[in-house]
Amino acid sequence: MDTKSLTVIEPEPVSKSPDVRVLLAEWHSHLSLLVRTGEIQEATARTYRIGVDRFMSWLASRTTIGTEVIREWIADLKGQNRTPNTVAVWLSGVRAFFSWCVRNRKLSFNPAEGVRGIMRASTATMHRREALTDSEVLNVLDAIDRESAIGKRDLALIGIMAYCGARQSDLFRADLEDLKPIDKGFKLFVRGKGRIESDEVLMLVHPQLIEFVRKYLVVRGNESGPLFLSFSHRNRNERLSLRGMRLIVKNYFRQAGVIGTKSTHSIRHAAASNSLRHGAPLEKVKTMLRHASMDTTMIYIHELDRETNPGEAFIDYGKRD
Repeated sequence: MDTKSLTVIEPEPVSKSPDVRVLLAEWHSHLSLLVRTGEIQEATARTYRIGVDRFMSWLASRTTIGTEVIREWIADLKGQNRTPNTVAVWLSGVRAFFSWCVRNRKLSFNPAEGVRGIMRASTATMHRREALTDSEVLNVLDAIDRESAIGKRDLALIGIMAYCGARQSDLFRADLEDLKPIDKGFKLFVRGKGRIESDEVLMLVHPQLIEFVRKYLVVRGNESGPLFLSFSHRNRNERLSLRGMRLIVKNYFRQAGVIGTKSTHSIRHAAASNSLRHGAPLEKVKTMLRHASMDTTMIYIHELDRETNPGEAFIDYGKRD
């Protein structure tokens, strides 16, 4: 065995030098290419650019960029009373830039990795959007025509939300090439929040979902391009839009008699809640939902306990003698 010592090279702070400006210029060109190929929307590219521009302007006279520097930026934004959503949007651009640098061997260290935004006050308690009940999920699926091409597409679309906890944006961005067959179904590579590459995965393994997806693929065909296609006369075979997805879900909610403040995200909540009720370990649910923090996943535990074991049920004033 070789007795020579092995050492780990500690990451050096990224120098805020002209080289970083060169990297930014290359990254801007990369974003423009992704927009032209249809891999991301112009609005997404613009959001990323704004975030990085804000960060670079804040750096002012600093000469280095490191993880703690990015955290100082976040702290400064909080001190300016910037909303958690604004900070999250800007931070997504910084993350996307440094992830691209590392992925393309421009840098060996991503200083934005592990940096979190400002905690939203509402995430510490309950979700604002209600989850669909199990009966509502089944009613929505039953409302879909299982014989038409449109119905088969919609079953696959809503099925992946219901059985994988997929976000609407995951399915909007997905291409056919991102769907890979495995022994027990499929896996779908998706782009998570603040990411450009499809480097997160959904496991399409529920027997009912596998059937939905296989039947949709028959009518979709094997042409490369968006996974979910529009079947309208005006935009036939183009990528199904986010607005189109929302309208589809809203229509089936109406047909299924779903009421209350429920949206496409309510299906994601239903998947998480159902998985937990049936004994899934919290860590597995966190992985399914692709949460960055266990605290976010814990909200589902609090909500389930609030419904199934409320403190109100323990109140007992007894009876008068």
